[in-house]
Amino acid sequence: MIQRIQTVYLVLASVLLAAFFIIGDPVVVAYEAGWFGPALYATAGIASLIAIIAIFLYNNRKNQRTAILAAQGVSLVLLLALTGGLTLSGSFATITNEGLNLGLIGALAVPVVSYLLLMFARKAVEKDIKLVKSMDRIR
Repeated sequence: MIQRIQTVYLVLASVLLAAFFIIGDPVVVAYEAGWFGPALYATAGIASLIAIIAIFLYNNRKNQRTAILAAQGVSLVLLLALTGGLTLSGSFATITNEGLNLGLIGALAVPVVSYLLLMFARKAVEKDIKLVKSMDRIR
């Protein structure tokens, strides 16, 4: 389990999504709607939890691939909700007027980087599935 590269990708993605609770705090405070913060935190938490669950599905690679795909989808929903909420609140306009806001850039980078890590993990699982199929053909 630990020696497989997808486990490393899944752990990194899970830690990064869990770090959204710290990194995303300035973004959530900047937006006035009451539903925005809990929705973002819940989405990041669900994606992180799915990534952790996918680590322990190493015996069934097809289920692991499905769980990783679900985590990718939730991570994409997080990115869309984050950019949509920030667009509606006008926070993107303040970036161009006031210069770079590192908290906002960090919060936007979390779902993008986690999506990429989950994509790498899914590709590694698919590679394992192909390897097992090729070994089954040889037997």
